[in-house]
Amino acid sequence: MYGCQQNLIHPDNNIKAILEFICSEANKLANCAIYYCRQMFFKARRYVTKYEVDSILKNNPHFKAMRSAFAQQICHDVVESFTSYKRFSKLWKNGRLANKPRLPKYRKKRGMSVVSCPARWIKLVDGMLKIPLGKQVKAWFGLDHFLLPMPSNLDFKSIKEFRIVPRNNCFYLECVYKQSDVKKVNPNLSDEGSQGQQEQTLISTAIEMAEHLINKVELVMLKLPSLIFTIRFTIRRNINFIF
Repeated sequence: MYGCQQNLIHPDNNIKAILEFICSEANKLANCAIYYCRQMFFKARRYVTKYEVDSILKNNPHFKAMRSAFAQQICHDVVESFTSYKRFSKLWKNGRLANKPRLPKYRKKRGMSVVSCPARWIKLVDGMLKIPLGKQVKAWFGLDHFLLPMPSNLDFKSIKEFRIVPRNNCFYLECVYKQSDVKKVNPNLSDEGSQGQQEQTLISTAIEMAEHLINKVELVMLKLPSLIFTIRFTIRRNINFIF
């Protein structure tokens, strides 16, 4: 089971410029991947694979603007959206879906997109996350990484993925981490347990009533000899009185 925590980033001017750059490059790369997938669909009537998109776009300047693993994740997300379109189209043709699905469209021009960073490529240095950049960025600007603060309430080793999310003129750091599994409660077992408890209560009540009845019987048995003597005496006295 996985959880996700979102933290607002408070960058200085330098970090903000880097975040804007990689998120805008991610948006452009996503549009390049969408263009290729759409062209192959319209012209060849086929769906492309993740590895095909990687090999086609690996020399793209937007692909080189970030770490290859980050760029591949963006391309794979596009391919997965077309795969979902294929699956829903089959459901629609079989009459199992009411509305006809639409082919994925291009993202907004000059916009920004989410950058997903697998945790294995991120290092923790003095409480800061060291996020690498692409070789092309290093050649252009002389930068190979940038730093973001690590959330203090999370364990770095439990985090599986980091995401840089542009939203409302701000940037957020999302941390996807693994949670401990929550034990599921079986309602059938719960009902059986309550039923067994009720049966146990009824049995205990029946035992108490039986014990109370036995005590009364024993008390009557103790008083029975004197009662018999009294009855005999009364009968004899009445007989003597009558005769």
